[in-house]
Amino acid sequence: MNNTIPNDGAPRMLMVATLDRSLRNFFPHMDACRAAGCRVDVACRISDFEDEIRQHCDNLYPVPFRRFPLHPLNLATLLSLVKVIKSEQYDIVHSHTPAGGMIGRAAATIAGTPVRIYMAHGFHFHPEGARLTNLIFGTLERFAGNNLCDWVEVINTEDYQNAIGFKVVPKEKLVMIDGTGIDTARFDPATISAEESAAVRSEFGLLPNTPVVGVIAELIPRKRLLDTLSAVATLKVDFPNIALIILGSGDQRAELEARMKELDLVNNVHFLGFRRDLPRFVSVMDVFAFSTQQEGLPAALLEAMCMGIPSVATNIRGNRDIVVDGENGLLVKLGDSKAMAAACKRLIEDPDFAANIGKAGRNLVVSKYDTKRTVGQQMAAYGRAMEQAKSKGLIRPTISTIPEWDPR
Repeated sequence: MNNTIPNDGAPRMLMVATLDRSLRNFFPHMDACRAAGCRVDVACRISDFEDEIRQHCDNLYPVPFRRFPLHPLNLATLLSLVKVIKSEQYDIVHSHTPAGGMIGRAAATIAGTPVRIYMAHGFHFHPEGARLTNLIFGTLERFAGNNLCDWVEVINTEDYQNAIGFKVVPKEKLVMIDGTGIDTARFDPATISAEESAAVRSEFGLLPNTPVVGVIAELIPRKRLLDTLSAVATLKVDFPNIALIILGSGDQRAELEARMKELDLVNNVHFLGFRRDLPRFVSVMDVFAFSTQQEGLPAALLEAMCMGIPSVATNIRGNRDIVVDGENGLLVKLGDSKAMAAACKRLIEDPDFAANIGKAGRNLVVSKYDTKRTVGQQMAAYGRAMEQAKSKGLIRPTISTIPEWDPR
């Protein structure tokens, strides 16, 4: 553990999330807080990203979260987290994900933390959700929003409206932030040469004229990759050599591979697993196909659009915040693999239309979702929260507030 502790006047912040991978897109925000003089610690369950996450925080506390907030074993997690928060006397606890968000807020409340913030990366109650799931998570969010935190951050328009309409949180405690942001310099098509893209294609035996459909997603049911496979099977009628590359890992891989065989797609589908060098692989895609059922503000879709890849996405919350149908992408009905295939076919067969869609997509991401902009929004929110807590006498006068962030 890195025990580097700033002077007593520096704010202390704890980031809480169910799983370490959930905070990867938040690294620039953590870096900005540390550059501003804050101590930033993390509490989460560790998977494959321990070394990576340690590079962006001062201390890392492995906490055995279970994904369902009400899992009985999360009681022990709550108690251990309360102990950490009390011991370190954090000024801000910023919680993420359903389990991390619920337990992080509860622990911060029990420990008497002055500033308790929760970022909803897409509420788990939503129009496409099952009735029982919506009831459970809606009730939990309403209780926590009104009793366990000072600020709730949302990252899409529908969650903002639902937070108010369903009384998840009073409007004065609600903040809208444009997601965690995209590194538009990293996801820039100009950084990948034609030779490098050709080399990636050759890795999979793809000819120059092979249409490539791609997706970045965790291999779990709510990403609905079975729909993506069905769409590619339909596309194969017109494009026999079409390729689908799937970037991501997860528990559904065996089921997807079995379905791939049933659809006679063994020679068309490439499971690439989790990759850190995403831009290389995204650069070879002709179309990004996003069949997902549930999103907050999907980083995968934004990354593909930032690379100038024309995208087809389901018409759901989060996707609708990003895609204007026919202008910077195409939207299709959730679960309609035929419509997904037709939209992909349109983009494959009309290169000029696809290029315009791709250009408009990148322009949107650069103008609205660049990391520098979203980090600025988050730092401003921290500053307001700290000032509010100070005005109420909840933070020691010797603690400095978070300064305005300079993106340079």
